[in-house]
Amino acid sequence: REPREARTERNREPRPAPAEPSVGTATGDLGPVGEFILGVVERMDLGPFEVSESEEGRFVVYQLAGTAAEELTAADGRATEAIQLLANQAAGRLSDDPKRVVVDAEGDRERREEFLGRMAERAARRARDTTRSVALDPMNGRDRRGIHMALRETEGVATMSVGEGRYRQVVVVPEGADEYEEALNSSPDSSPDSQDEEE
Repeated sequence: REPREARTERNREPRPAPAEPSVGTATGDLGPVGEFILGVVERMDLGPFEVSESEEGRFVVYQLAGTAAEELTAADGRATEAIQLLANQAAGRLSDDPKRVVVDAEGDRERREEFLGRMAERAARRARDTTRSVALDPMNGRDRRGIHMALRETEGVATMSVGEGRYRQVVVVPEGADEYEEALNSSPDSSPDSQDEEE
Protein backbone atom coordinates (compact mmCIF):
# COMPACT_ATOMS: atom_id res chain seq x y z
CA ARG A 1 0.00 0.00 0.00
CA GLU A 2 1.29 3.45 -0.85
CA PRO A 3 2.68 5.31 2.20
CA ARG A 4 0.60 8.21 3.45
CA GLU A 5 3.49 10.64 2.81
CA ALA A 6 3.67 9.58 -0.83
CA ARG A 7 -0.07 9.93 -1.27
CA THR A 8 -0.04 13.38 0.33
CA GLU A 9 2.84 14.49 -1.88
CA ARG A 10 1.12 13.15 -4.97
CA ASN A 11 -2.10 15.00 -4.07
CA ARG A 12 -0.11 18.23 -3.88
CA GLU A 13 1.10 17.88 -7.46
CA PRO A 14 -0.32 20.70 -9.58
CA ARG A 15 -3.08 19.79 -11.99
CA PRO A 16 -1.94 20.13 -15.63
CA ALA A 17 -3.01 23.42 -17.16
CA PRO A 18 -5.81 23.17 -19.74
CA ALA A 19 -4.74 23.11 -23.37
CA GLU A 20 -6.92 26.15 -24.08
CA PRO A 21 -7.38 29.34 -22.01
CA SER A 22 -10.12 29.31 -19.39
CA VAL A 23 -12.33 31.88 -21.08
CA GLY A 24 -16.10 31.98 -20.63
CA THR A 25 -18.47 33.07 -23.38
CA ALA A 26 -22.00 34.22 -22.61
CA THR A 27 -24.64 32.86 -24.97
CA GLY A 28 -27.33 35.50 -24.58
CA ASP A 29 -27.65 38.12 -21.88
CA LEU A 30 -26.35 37.46 -18.37
CA GLY A 31 -27.43 39.27 -15.23
CA PRO A 32 -25.10 40.08 -12.33
CA VAL A 33 -25.29 36.53 -10.92
CA GLY A 34 -24.48 35.05 -14.33
CA GLU A 35 -21.46 37.35 -14.65
CA PHE A 36 -20.40 36.24 -11.16
CA ILE A 37 -20.60 32.56 -12.15
CA LEU A 38 -18.68 33.23 -15.37
CA GLY A 39 -15.90 34.91 -13.39
CA VAL A 40 -15.70 32.13 -10.79
CA VAL A 41 -15.39 29.37 -13.41
CA GLU A 42 -12.79 31.36 -15.38
CA ARG A 43 -10.66 31.66 -12.24
CA MET A 44 -10.80 27.89 -11.74
CA ASP A 45 -8.72 27.58 -14.94
CA LEU A 46 -10.49 24.49 -16.26
CA GLY A 47 -10.59 25.44 -19.94
CA PRO A 48 -13.04 27.28 -22.21
CA PHE A 49 -16.78 27.18 -21.66
CA GLU A 50 -20.11 28.77 -22.51
CA VAL A 51 -22.73 29.94 -20.04
CA SER A 52 -26.38 30.75 -20.66
CA GLU A 53 -29.13 32.02 -18.39
CA SER A 54 -32.82 31.09 -18.42
CA GLU A 55 -35.74 31.39 -16.04
CA GLU A 56 -37.86 28.37 -15.20
CA GLY A 57 -40.62 29.28 -12.77
CA ARG A 58 -39.05 30.23 -9.46
CA PHE A 59 -35.60 29.13 -10.63
CA VAL A 60 -32.87 30.84 -12.64
CA VAL A 61 -30.84 28.19 -14.45
CA TYR A 62 -27.26 28.77 -15.57
CA GLN A 63 -26.18 26.18 -18.12
CA LEU A 64 -22.44 25.56 -18.49
CA ALA A 65 -21.07 23.73 -21.53
CA GLY A 66 -17.59 23.02 -22.85
CA THR A 67 -14.27 21.79 -21.46
CA ALA A 68 -14.69 23.48 -18.06
CA ALA A 69 -18.14 21.91 -17.65
CA GLU A 70 -16.70 18.46 -18.34
CA GLU A 71 -14.01 19.04 -15.71
CA LEU A 72 -16.60 20.18 -13.17
CA THR A 73 -18.64 17.00 -13.60
CA ALA A 74 -15.72 14.57 -13.93
CA ALA A 75 -15.74 13.54 -10.26
CA ASP A 76 -18.56 13.77 -7.75
CA GLY A 77 -20.08 17.09 -8.81
CA ARG A 78 -19.21 18.90 -5.58
CA ALA A 79 -17.45 21.73 -7.43
CA THR A 80 -20.69 22.53 -9.26
CA GLU A 81 -22.58 22.40 -5.96
CA ALA A 82 -20.08 24.84 -4.42
CA ILE A 83 -20.49 27.28 -7.32
CA GLN A 84 -24.27 27.01 -7.00
CA LEU A 85 -24.07 27.75 -3.27
CA LEU A 86 -21.91 30.85 -3.87
CA ALA A 87 -24.23 32.02 -6.64
CA ASN A 88 -27.28 31.72 -4.38
CA GLN A 89 -25.47 33.71 -1.70
CA ALA A 90 -24.64 36.37 -4.29
CA ALA A 91 -28.26 36.47 -5.45
CA GLY A 92 -29.36 36.95 -1.83
CA ARG A 93 -27.15 40.01 -1.55
CA LEU A 94 -28.60 41.50 -4.72
CA SER A 95 -32.30 40.99 -3.94
CA ASP A 96 -34.55 40.70 -0.92
CA ASP A 97 -36.56 37.99 -2.68
CA PRO A 98 -34.16 36.20 -5.05
CA LYS A 99 -35.07 33.31 -7.30
CA ARG A 100 -33.33 30.02 -6.60
CA VAL A 101 -30.13 29.66 -8.65
CA VAL A 102 -29.42 26.32 -10.32
CA VAL A 103 -26.03 25.69 -11.95
CA ASP A 104 -26.18 22.87 -14.49
CA ALA A 105 -22.85 21.75 -15.96
CA GLU A 106 -23.24 19.83 -19.22
CA GLY A 107 -20.20 17.68 -18.78
CA ASP A 108 -19.74 14.04 -19.60
CA ARG A 109 -23.20 12.96 -18.44
CA GLU A 110 -22.59 9.32 -19.36
CA ARG A 111 -19.53 9.18 -17.10
CA ARG A 112 -21.50 10.88 -14.30
CA GLU A 113 -24.35 8.36 -14.63
CA GLU A 114 -21.89 5.47 -14.43
CA PHE A 115 -20.43 6.97 -11.24
CA LEU A 116 -23.92 7.35 -9.73
CA GLY A 117 -24.81 3.80 -10.73
CA ARG A 118 -21.77 2.40 -8.92
CA MET A 119 -22.56 4.53 -5.87
CA ALA A 120 -26.14 3.28 -5.86
CA GLU A 121 -25.07 -0.38 -6.14
CA ARG A 122 -22.62 -0.04 -3.25
CA ALA A 123 -25.26 1.62 -1.07
CA ALA A 124 -27.82 -1.07 -1.90
CA ARG A 125 -25.36 -3.86 -1.11
CA ARG A 126 -24.43 -2.23 2.20
CA ALA A 127 -28.08 -1.70 3.13
CA ARG A 128 -28.93 -5.34 2.46
CA ASP A 129 -25.82 -6.66 4.23
CA THR A 130 -26.32 -4.56 7.36
CA THR A 131 -30.18 -4.47 7.22
CA ARG A 132 -29.86 -0.75 7.96
CA SER A 133 -30.74 2.26 5.85
CA VAL A 134 -27.87 4.01 4.09
CA ALA A 135 -28.01 7.80 3.66
CA LEU A 136 -25.97 9.17 0.77
CA ASP A 137 -24.37 12.61 0.78
CA PRO A 138 -26.64 15.53 -0.18
CA MET A 139 -26.80 16.04 -3.95
CA ASN A 140 -28.73 17.96 -6.57
CA GLY A 141 -32.13 16.90 -7.85
CA ARG A 142 -30.87 15.39 -11.10
CA ASP A 143 -28.35 13.18 -9.31
CA ARG A 144 -30.89 12.13 -6.68
CA ARG A 145 -33.26 11.08 -9.43
CA GLY A 146 -30.37 9.17 -11.03
CA ILE A 147 -29.93 7.18 -7.80
CA HIS A 148 -33.68 6.52 -7.56
CA MET A 149 -33.79 5.28 -11.16
CA ALA A 150 -30.64 3.16 -10.81
CA LEU A 151 -32.23 1.21 -7.95
CA ARG A 152 -35.87 1.22 -9.01
CA GLU A 153 -35.81 -2.46 -10.01
CA THR A 154 -33.30 -3.67 -7.42
CA GLU A 155 -34.83 -6.31 -5.17
CA GLY A 156 -34.70 -5.90 -1.43
CA VAL A 157 -34.26 -2.13 -1.29
CA ALA A 158 -36.30 1.02 -1.82
CA THR A 159 -35.24 4.66 -1.98
CA MET A 160 -36.58 7.94 -0.70
CA SER A 161 -35.33 11.52 -0.40
CA VAL A 162 -35.17 13.37 2.92
CA GLY A 163 -34.12 16.84 3.99
CA GLU A 164 -34.57 20.25 2.39
CA GLY A 165 -32.73 22.33 -0.17
CA ARG A 166 -29.02 21.69 -0.58
CA TYR A 167 -29.13 19.26 2.36
CA ARG A 168 -31.60 16.94 0.60
CA GLN A 169 -30.27 13.40 0.24
CA VAL A 170 -31.25 9.93 -0.92
CA VAL A 171 -31.72 7.16 1.65
CA VAL A 172 -31.45 3.54 0.51
CA VAL A 173 -33.75 1.45 2.70
CA PRO A 174 -33.49 -2.36 2.96
CA GLU A 175 -36.55 -4.57 3.10
CA GLY A 176 -37.56 -5.14 6.71
CA ALA A 177 -36.44 -1.73 7.96
CA ASP A 178 -39.00 0.44 9.76
CA GLU A 179 -39.14 3.01 6.94
CA TYR A 180 -39.27 0.46 4.09
CA GLU A 181 -43.00 0.92 3.41
CA GLU A 182 -42.59 4.71 3.49
CA ALA A 183 -39.75 4.44 0.97
CA LEU A 184 -41.85 2.20 -1.29
CA ASN A 185 -44.73 4.66 -1.21
CA SER A 186 -42.50 7.65 -1.94
CA SER A 187 -40.54 6.09 -4.80
CA PRO A 188 -40.46 8.18 -8.02
CA ASP A 189 -42.40 5.50 -9.90
CA SER A 190 -45.42 5.60 -7.59
CA SER A 191 -45.37 9.13 -6.21
CA PRO A 192 -42.83 11.46 -7.83
CA ASP A 193 -40.57 13.39 -5.49
CA SER A 194 -41.35 16.94 -6.60
CA GLN A 195 -38.09 18.34 -5.27
CA ASP A 196 -36.11 15.71 -7.13
CA GLU A 197 -38.00 16.57 -10.30
CA GLU A 198 -37.80 20.34 -10.13
CA GLU A 199 -34.23 21.05 -8.98
